[in-house]
Amino acid sequence: MFQLIQNERMKIWAKKGSWIMLALLVLAIVGYGILSNSIASDSSNWKADEQSTIAANKEMLDEEGIDETTKKDLEETIAISQYRLDNNVAPLSSESVQGHMQAAPYFMMFVLLFVVIVAGGIVSSEFSKGTIKMLLTRPVSRFKILLSKLLAVVEFAVLLSIVTIVLNYIVALLFFGNATGANLIMDNGQVTEVNIWKSIFMSFGFQFIAIIMSMLFAFMLGVVFRSSSLAIGLTIFISLLSTTITLFLTKYEFIKFIWFAVQDLEGIYHGQGILDVSFPFAIMIQIIYAIIFLVIAFITFMKSDITA
Repeated sequence: MFQLIQNERMKIWAKKGSWIMLALLVLAIVGYGILSNSIASDSSNWKADEQSTIAANKEMLDEEGIDETTKKDLEETIAISQYRLDNNVAPLSSESVQGHMQAAPYFMMFVLLFVVIVAGGIVSSEFSKGTIKMLLTRPVSRFKILLSKLLAVVEFAVLLSIVTIVLNYIVALLFFGNATGANLIMDNGQVTEVNIWKSIFMSFGFQFIAIIMSMLFAFMLGVVFRSSSLAIGLTIFISLLSTTITLFLTKYEFIKFIWFAVQDLEGIYHGQGILDVSFPFAIMIQIIYAIIFLVIAFITFMKSDITA
C-alpha cells in the first residue's frame, strides 16, 4: 500500500501544475505580509476610536424600529468598548504576530482550490490518458488503487495546510512584533478575553474540515463522471456560492441537511451561523456526507467497466 501511495505522490509532484500551485500559495502569503507591513497604521489612538464607536452605537440604539437582535449586538459592542476604556485593554493590532495569524486561515481558500483541482483530476486523468488500463494490470485490488489515490490527495492537502500555517507564522515573525492588545467577547453577559492562539488553530481546523469535504466531493465526481472539468468546476462553484445558496434557501427546512449549508463550522460553533443548527448536528451532517461521497466513489470505481 505504501508503494501505491508513493507512486501517486510522485504523479502529483511530477506535474508542473502542482509546483505552480505551491509557488502561488507562497507568493500570496509573502506578498500579503509585505503589503500588511507597508500599510501598517498607527493604533495608538485606539481610545478615541472606542469612544467614537460607543457614541455611534448609542445613536443607532436611539433609532426607532430597531430589532431585538441588532439591539443586543449594539449593546454588547458598547459594553466591550467601555470595558476596554475602563481597563486600558487595547484591541489586538493586525500589525502583530497574533493579529497577522488571525487572518492566516483565509489562505486556506487557496489550499481548498488547489486540493480540489488535484482531487478532481487524479482519477479522471487516468481515463483521459488511458493509463488506467496499465494501472489495473498490477496484481492489486481496485479498492487499494483508489484508496492510494485518495490518501495521496489527503497528504497533498495536509502538506499545503502545514505550509500555510508555518509560512504565515514566519512572515509574521519577520514583519511584526508580539501583540499587547486583546480580543474581547461577551460570554454569558460578561466581557471575556479570547485565547488568541486557541482561536487561530481552531479556525485552521474548521477550514481544514471544509477542505476535506470539498476534496471528497470533487474526488467522487471525478470517479463517477470521469471528467476533471466537471468535478473541479462544480465543486468550486458550490464552495464559492454556498453562502448565497444557503441564504436563498433558508426558508426551506431541508437545507440544513445539505453538507455545504452547514459547512461554516466556525460560525456555527460561535453561534453565528446562517442556519439555526447546533455544532454537533453540523459535524454529524459532515460525517454522513463524507461517508456517502466515499461509498459512491468506491462502489462506482469497483463496479464500472474500467477498460471500456
